[in-house]
Amino acid sequence: LISTQNSNGVSIQNCELSDGMKGIYLYNSPNTVIQNNYIHNLRSNAVRTYQTSVNATINDNVFNNIANIPGMGDSGVTQNSCITTAGTGLTCYRNKITNVAYIGIGWRGDNAMVKWNYIDTFCQELSDGAAIYTYNGDSSYPSTIQCEVMYNTVINGVGAGEGSIQPTG
Repeated sequence: LISTQNSNGVSIQNCELSDGMKGIYLYNSPNTVIQNNYIHNLRSNAVRTYQTSVNATINDNVFNNIANIPGMGDSGVTQNSCITTAGTGLTCYRNKITNVAYIGIGWRGDNAMVKWNYIDTFCQELSDGAAIYTYNGDSSYPSTIQCEVMYNTVINGVGAGEGSIQPTG
């Protein structure tokens, strides 16, 4: 619904985004602010920053029903998640995330602060994610250091048992 690349200082505030494939996709766009939005009923990622989108601020948003229609989302790692970022300096505060197919908040990069978020019902379609997820090993971001994950509320990690020998249900 909103896509930009090679832009500095993008601000997306006080918007309602719904009924599309992706909500916000930012490529190589540092110093972005995404704040006070209502983003819902999407078939893939709600917010994705990619390729050196440093110092992203994603605060005080409400996300609901993200990528939870089986077979209708994108393919690939970290697709069908609520928030995924690549770049140092992420600030992600006070977001409310409900009903997401895969990862609630995921990032690659150093100096992230993920605090006071509420995540309810995640990993509905894929089981190898988490409500809050990061990892080392990407050649662009080989380490994830000096990150703070504090005061978040996480409930109802569902799992997609249909693809295992012990289905949920």
